[in-house]
Amino acid sequence: FPCAAMNDITEEAANQLADNGCTGVIEGGYSTVTLGGRKILKKRGLLYGPHTLTMSGASIYNALGAGATEKQFIEEVARIHREAKTTAQEFNARGDLFAGANIQGFLRVANCMLNHGAV
Repeated sequence: FPCAAMNDITEEAANQLADNGCTGVIEGGYSTVTLGGRKILKKRGLLYGPHTLTMSGASIYNALGAGATEKQFIEEVARIHREAKTTAQEFNARGDLFAGANIQGFLRVANCMLNHGAV
């Protein structure tokens, strides 16, 4: 669970993690894994939880409000994961939660802009 500065897990660091038996990297900080690092994680078969998903808890909490139940929180986390996974598959990036989450985020903003006549 790297909670480091941005871009701390480079290609070299990702290879070292894999060589030392690490089975996955879940980002606990913003963009701690570089693009090259993500490619190595994927190539070496390590699980990867991108910050775009793993750090969405505060946004979920703010959207649901202080009176939200644990069940509601769990349902929102599952929905976000499902949408990122489905979007990744739809855009030929099967299994790439980083791509799926970013594409999904872009589509949400673009659709809002269209609905408000900004485009």
